[in-house]
Amino acid sequence: MHANYPSLSGDPFPNPPSREVFFSSSVHQEAWTFLCRAAEAGEPFVLLSGEFGTGKTLLCMHFARMLEQELAQPYAHLTTPAQGLRDLLRRAHSALGTDDPPGMDQPIDNLIESLYDHFRERGPGGKRLFLLVEDAQDLDPASLHQLRLLPNFHVDGWYPICLVLFAHEAFAAMLREPSWQALDHRIRLRHRLAPLGLGETREYIYYRLLSAQSSEPTPFAPYFPESAIHRIHELTAGVPRAINNLCGQCLSIGGERGVVALDTGIVEEAARHFGWIEPAPEPAHAEAGREEPRHANAAPQPEAAAGTAQSTRAAAAAQPAEPGMEGAAGSRAEGSPDVGLGLDAASPIRQSGSWLATWGWWIAVALFLVLIVLVGAGRFYGMG
Repeated sequence: MHANYPSLSGDPFPNPPSREVFFSSSVHQEAWTFLCRAAEAGEPFVLLSGEFGTGKTLLCMHFARMLEQELAQPYAHLTTPAQGLRDLLRRAHSALGTDDPPGMDQPIDNLIESLYDHFRERGPGGKRLFLLVEDAQDLDPASLHQLRLLPNFHVDGWYPICLVLFAHEAFAAMLREPSWQALDHRIRLRHRLAPLGLGETREYIYYRLLSAQSSEPTPFAPYFPESAIHRIHELTAGVPRAINNLCGQCLSIGGERGVVALDTGIVEEAARHFGWIEPAPEPAHAEAGREEPRHANAAPQPEAAAGTAQSTRAAAAAQPAEPGMEGAAGSRAEGSPDVGLGLDAASPIRQSGSWLATWGWWIAVALFLVLIVLVGAGRFYGMG
């Protein structure tokens, strides 16, 4: 995506989250403050929810690093529900450094009980164990039920296990179902991670571009005009992952064309690549100029034949009428006997036809009179 821009040393809009590039927006700063306070509150349950791509995974990664480097608190991180509860418990034993960890092939209930034994032996007031679970909405009901029982354990009112759930907003709605009321009532610390506003969308885009700038400045640096940033915010609703995907595709299109200003047209072309908006309509002249392919020997369609006949009749009617030929011209307009024969008004055939039409009636009358005279003469000589 960035290879055609010498000013960029790397991809400014990667899809996977990276701890090295963290845009501290107001919404992310609020969420981070919430997590820091939750780590010191001693609560057994914490929930951070938000739409897909708003930055929950990145916050979870920073939270894990803070627990390890700043607070020196043991933690186990379940990055995906596919790893399963058994793997989470194995990591928990490893983080606690248990002297005699149980075999990982033992039943899950035994693994849980051994964790309880560890805290019973040390008594209240020691280091807590943080269990970080991402994509909690994808946990199967059995695993989620066993997870919710873990933080319920306490030693004389001290809760050594803290379950921190990072989930989609649908998870909070699921908790309101009657079957999950017990867990819903336990989670007191909650925070919703909101998308970015228009102003912070603009700051986020340029923060990403500046973070990927090469150490040697070059004049060929891509940028988004203000109208393009407005369109990006409309199409992505301020979700950082969607912004990354859209802006990355804009860089790909602009880089191939050697474009520095990634305008609204490029933004919408990139959005069509993802199917976010309908394809652009074809120009009207392109539609009018396109004809359906047809075999050379195929018969014309009825509509086309009718149009041809109408145009032919119109052409015939447009021929100048000759003296005394109004009726004949009307007849040709309807029947068109000589259309297509290449006959014009100056041709000998058309001229002879005009002569016959003018004198033919008088010739017929004269022949009729001659016939009467002959018949009368025959009777006269017959009587004689």
